[in-house]
Amino acid sequence: IGKHQLNFKSMTFIIYGLLIFASLISLLLVVRTDLLLLPVGALCFLIGIFYTFGPYPLSRLPLGELFSGVTMGFGIFFLAIYVQDPHQLFYSHWNSESISITLKWMRALKIGLMSLPLVALIANIMLANNICDYQQDLKNRRYTLVHYLGEQHSLYLYTALHSLAWLMFALFIIWKWLPLIALLVFLAYPISFKTLLTF
Repeated sequence: IGKHQLNFKSMTFIIYGLLIFASLISLLLVVRTDLLLLPVGALCFLIGIFYTFGPYPLSRLPLGELFSGVTMGFGIFFLAIYVQDPHQLFYSHWNSESISITLKWMRALKIGLMSLPLVALIANIMLANNICDYQQDLKNRRYTLVHYLGEQHSLYLYTALHSLAWLMFALFIIWKWLPLIALLVFLAYPISFKTLLTF
């Protein structure tokens, strides 16, 4: 906004417009699926808002990588599957006297495991940004995870998360959660590894 001298009021209008639009679409999904989607979606909304909003946004804390990785890597992945058929994961039953919730925990656990590559890679995006901005963040009193781990240990963590994503994908094929054709993904591994070494 500052660099390109964008109009602050226009940017604020766009932000609120997108928020209202996303909220309406989300409420429509709740109506078409299950009320359980409401608290789960609301939690993701709040994390998204407070990730950069307020005097102490989540992105300035050492948990920024965790919040971004889990919310986008697991949350979006899980909800995208959930809205297709809520009864395959968890759903609620309401009557005049009680509310019952059914959770198919094995399916939920499987989806959680299958989201790990996404969680790791999205957390790595945040971590890579914070490693590159480390010196500037110190000047701005922005104490991210890199501040507590140090640059070298942060690079070790970056490498570990990168490796975890590929390892989990290989395990999904071994466990027959993915078809053998998914092995084609590993054609991209040399490029990915070269990028890792460059970083």
